[in-house]
This record gives sequence, C-alpha cells and structure tokens, in this order.
Amino acid sequence: MPAAPITTKSSPQSPVQSRRAGLWTQDFGLFSEQVTGFWLRVEWLWQQPLPLVDDVLLEIGGEAYARQWIERLRRHGFLSSAESGATS
Repeated sequence: MPAAPITTKSSPQSPVQSRRAGLWTQDFGLFSEQVTGFWLRVEWLWQQPLPLVDDVLLEIGGEAYARQWIERLRRHGFLSSAESGATS
C-alpha cells in the first residue's frame, strides 16, 4: 500500500503543517504522533557537522533529561549530592 500523501494546510491563523506516516512538521520541527513529546529540528538532518547527540537529547528532553543525567552521574560517584543540587 503506498504511503499517504503529504497534505499541507495554511491559513493566516495557523502555521503550515504537513502530515505523513505519523509525523508532522510545524515551523521549525518534525514531530511524532506515535512517540509523545518526540520532535527534532529539521535543520539538524543536514547540519555539517551533525550536532552532538547529547546536545540534541538535551534540547528535546529539556530539564527532565538533564535531571536524569545528573542523578545517574551522582549514583555512579561522578557528582556529590552538593554538586548535583540535591538536598539532604
């Protein structure tokens, strides 16, 4: 079965959107309908050199992703509780 065609909607009140196979674009990003909260900047796909994976994940995951890494670093002994901002 062929993939669904890309449809584009545009009006003065709404940004341009394109949909195809569970993905949609709006302004600067590509967003997933299947993976809640997942998106990426389309420009990253052609950037030379490609952005660092950790930088991309920090931008996508935001503070929650950063806190997860801080906790992992603390558990593995790379950060003390004081360095990670935790309180006792």
